Amino acid sequence: MVFGCARAVVTHRPRSYGVDSQQQLDATILREGYRLRNPTLDAEERPLVGGITLEKNTDADDDVVSWAAAGTPPVYFGFGSMPVKSPADAVAMIEAACADLGERALICSGVWDVGELPHAAHVKIVRSVNHAAVFPLCRAVVHHGGAGTTAAGVRAGVPTLVLWVGAEQPIWGSRVKHLGVGDYQRFSSTTRKSLRRALSRVL
Repeated sequence: MVFGCARAVVTHRPRSYGVDSQQQLDATILREGYRLRNPTLDAEERPLVGGITLEKNTDADDDVVSWAAAGTPPVYFGFGSMPVKSPADAVAMIEAACADLGERALICSGVWDVGELPHAAHVKIVRSVNHAAVFPLCRAVVHHGGAGTTAAGVRAGVPTLVLWVGAEQPIWGSRVKHLGVGDYQRFSSTTRKSLRRALSRVL
């Protein structure tokens, strides 16, 4: 995706460094799905690869793996760096929807400030996890639809529910639905009832 600041950066570079940005560009196309209009990025002349992962183990991984193995596969929930109006309300919504369906929930809080927020026994909250290690242990993954998280979920071979917040996230959600591996909807309009329905569709 190209955001508004990109034009200023690209315009500024040749002035500052004396470099013609078009001539110096050597690109690797990371993802399929977009028709690149710049002829210097012809896919026939440039390497085309899938998503690049830089997965690192976290302190919580072993504990999460043990917890996941101790019961039915959980549904993963994680929204990366996406802030929400009330993390406590979001956790309560997830907890209630999963209770309605008899599912366990693994919540990766990321930037959410949940502190010592009390939660039910069928819910586990951690700050971060290694997606490559944890996603295959889950029954489904629910996330914001970031490109990396979407790729990790599809790679793990489990159903995906994208609750998008903004930017390009609904695009990845639509691709998930088009591929028949999940569904998507806006996070801000999601309720306990609509989350329960969406989970029922993908599980």
